[in-house]
Amino acid sequence: MNYAVSQSFEAILIDFKNTLTPKECQDFQFATLRDVQETALRIQKDQENLRTVMGMHRLESFLEAMTQFGKVVEVFANSSIFVAFVWGPLKFILQVGNGML
Repeated sequence: MNYAVSQSFEAILIDFKNTLTPKECQDFQFATLRDVQETALRIQKDQENLRTVMGMHRLESFLEAMTQFGKVVEVFANSSIFVAFVWGPLKFILQVGNGML
């Protein structure tokens, strides 16, 4: 990969990390697609138990698109550390949207 492109990704990641709390940074840095999927499934089960299911099946196509995006970023940036900072915020958004935090 082009050195300038690699440096750009690293600069963007550093800027993003600087906007996070230490806990968010810690939570995000090892996040995976599997974590996001498990969170979505947990939310779906909770909603089923409360009889408030709200179209969680619609997340499937979004998660598939994010999987493809993650693969592109991982190949392009030659590092999975960038992808973790895609999955971490997505998991956080699901949790906040469901009132899990």
